[in-house]
Amino acid sequence: MTKTILEINASAEDTWEIFGRDFVNVQNWMAAIVRAEPISKGTQVSGAPAIGRNSYLMSKQNGIYQHEVLVDYDDATKFLAVDVTLMNTPFVNPLIGYSVKAWIEPITATTCRIVWDGEPRRKLIAKFIPGTKGMLNPGFLRGVEELKHYVETGEWHPRKIKIMEAEQEYLTNAA
Repeated sequence: MTKTILEINASAEDTWEIFGRDFVNVQNWMAAIVRAEPISKGTQVSGAPAIGRNSYLMSKQNGIYQHEVLVDYDDATKFLAVDVTLMNTPFVNPLIGYSVKAWIEPITATTCRIVWDGEPRRKLIAKFIPGTKGMLNPGFLRGVEELKHYVETGEWHPRKIKIMEAEQEYLTNAA
């Protein structure tokens, strides 16, 4: 398991509104995701805002996206669990996907912490490649940093700005 914990200078309620209740719209704050859409087929977990989402990486990544299905969701405790399958990845990618459990814990009326706990699902060959077990750590940390920045400021993290500028440039040049 890979656990990332970060304190956020906003209420648990405000943070959960963006992270949990508005689950599908991850493109609003996560740098790596330029577009997301709700999944239309499958079983929706009781109380969840959606079945899940498809989260698309930059267009130059040739259609790579994450198929993210909510497998547990509790609005009262601000908890969600997601099963992520990586789609359209190159054959050499060592991951099939990963599972995440994440929750928001209040600290005070104006601060909270996010706990993001993940486990990679690796291809068989990846089990013999050093470092693949912890390869999600940097991505998880970036994600919670970007959520923190967005919740606290209402603005994109500088990484998100750079990626969206690169996306627009790529689309302009591809046209």
